Amino acid sequence: MIKCLKIFISILILVLIQAETFYIDPSENAVNHNSYGLFYTKIGEFDAAIQEFKIAIALSPQVGTTASFYNNLGLVYLKIQRCDLAIKSFTIAISMSPNFLDYYVNLVKAYNGKKSLGSLTKNYQKMLNKNNSDYIAWLMLGLIYKEQNKKTEALRCFNEFKKQGPDELLGTAVESVIINMH
Repeated sequence: MIKCLKIFISILILVLIQAETFYIDPSENAVNHNSYGLFYTKIGEFDAAIQEFKIAIALSPQVGTTASFYNNLGLVYLKIQRCDLAIKSFTIAISMSPNFLDYYVNLVKAYNGKKSLGSLTKNYQKMLNKNNSDYIAWLMLGLIYKEQNKKTEALRCFNEFKKQGPDELLGTAVESVIINMH
């Protein structure tokens, strides 16, 4: 009995010592789960990918990389034609990190998948009627027109975005879009 008690105490002490030195970094785990999500997406296991992206988001809800996790989740939803969920994911990605053009492009694709670019166009036109210097509205309208293959209208909106918008990462990305459209 005493021998069993000594073994139990030894194991307990060993566990307590290791518990003090063992540390799990949630953000590192989040990146790993995002990688698993990308892998599952690549092999067409979309349900597994969705779960991995959700775990990544849960592990790092307000970190800069979380926006890319939401974007990746939205891309999977887009592949399985769950456009409402894709729109929600891309919208969150944009709100967390508004300087990445891909998030806006993906949002427009999701609205296109939902067959609601017409109403989206009207919404942004109304916004510009109220505030002609709303550079995000100009950007979104340009992306909508680009998605609809309306090159002239898209270029006009992108140029207006450049006049109104900030000279930052998003502006540089839009400049690349303009160059590629010519």
